[in-house]
Amino acid sequence: MISTLFLQFLFLATSICQRSPSTPTAANRQIGNQQQPTQGWQYTQKGGSTKATLRSVNAIQFAYPYTQKKNVTLGIRSRSGETYLYLEATKGLFTRSFQNGSAQIQFDQQRPVSVALSAAANGRANIVFFDDAERLLNRLRKARTMSVRLRFAGQADRGIQFQPAGLRWER
Repeated sequence: MISTLFLQFLFLATSICQRSPSTPTAANRQIGNQQQPTQGWQYTQKGGSTKATLRSVNAIQFAYPYTQKKNVTLGIRSRSGETYLYLEATKGLFTRSFQNGSAQIQFDQQRPVSVALSAAANGRANIVFFDDAERLLNRLRKARTMSVRLRFAGQADRGIQFQPAGLRWER
């Protein structure tokens, strides 16, 4: 009797410890029918530039020709004493006229605020910069969630969610 119980316990303990890789863990989160890994902030330093990037929690899908679901990256870059906060889409183009453009940003459960955006100086259409980076960065350091609503070229408005908790960024 005791040996049978012991063997059942051992079998159960072994099966729990040998979870399959497809089983959701603390490092994964379920979003709708799509499982997205939560990677957190990634930090790099190259030359005189320091960069922190965070992938969006949700993937967004565009119409043709960008039909695959893609994450958007929230980035912070410091170069030559200047700090920049930006959004970058792997595939897909932001609205062409982002000079005087804006996005709605909501941190945690606070009211959304309108934030001015600027196009990339080098003409890249898949990246936009927030004009008041320092103010947003101060709010970003304290936030657990961040939602951004903005327009992409030829597409409807899109909502992009981030989980910026744990940001380590000092100027």
